[in-house]
Amino acid sequence: MEKEEMKKGIAQKELLVEATLFLAGRPVSVEEIAKITGMNEKEIKICIDNLKRFYSGRSIEINHLGNGIYEMKLKKEYLDKVDKIIYEKEFSPGVLKTLAFISFKSPVKQSEVVEFRGKKAYEHINELIEKGFIKSEKVGNTKILRITKKLLKYFNLKSEKQLKEYFERLKVEDNA
Repeated sequence: MEKEEMKKGIAQKELLVEATLFLAGRPVSVEEIAKITGMNEKEIKICIDNLKRFYSGRSIEINHLGNGIYEMKLKKEYLDKVDKIIYEKEFSPGVLKTLAFISFKSPVKQSEVVEFRGKKAYEHINELIEKGFIKSEKVGNTKILRITKKLLKYFNLKSEKQLKEYFERLKVEDNA
């Protein structure tokens, strides 16, 4: 009976660590997981090892990024096939097209974006600035728009070139 309860306790702790990694949506340190869960580092590492084994044959993976930092994410081979659905949920098609245009041209004058995308682009630009995906810099009488590192991180990319390729793959063209 005691062994059964111990197994149940371990399973509950694993579920708590799993929920923490899943909801974080970003790399999380063991220390941060400990603060959230009230577990000690040894327990957390055991849970993570068990979860890594559990997910080994699935579409999700848990990676150790070094220095006690872990992340839970979709494996690349699956992300490449389903990522469009994620971003369509986050962004309206118009905002996604405006973002693609800015990404292709970055840095780009706001007036050029509005000329190309129409007056709705002002709303799109404000939404993207609010989310921290682009930044606006006043230069003379115009504003220059640039993508941010947060945008690259959000799309799990390392460079602007990869971002452009990503939008090409999504078939978000800059003439739509």
